[in-house]
Amino acid sequence: MSKRMLSQALALIAAVVGSVSLFGCSSTAPAPERSTSEIKNDADKAFKDMKQEEREYRGEGTSPSR
Repeated sequence: MSKRMLSQALALIAAVVGSVSLFGCSSTAPAPERSTSEIKNDADKAFKDMKQEEREYRGEGTSPSR
């Protein structure tokens, strides 16, 4: 294989990889915007779940500890 053929093959591979990455990224839709209250509600729920798991791990049952 000559140097010219090798450089053409590498250029073709680079063009294919570049095209795939460009079109692959452009076809994905962005995540929908979330309001501050939705984010806060999700964080509060996650915190409550975490505290519940902590109580269960410590053997305190399902009653609130405070």
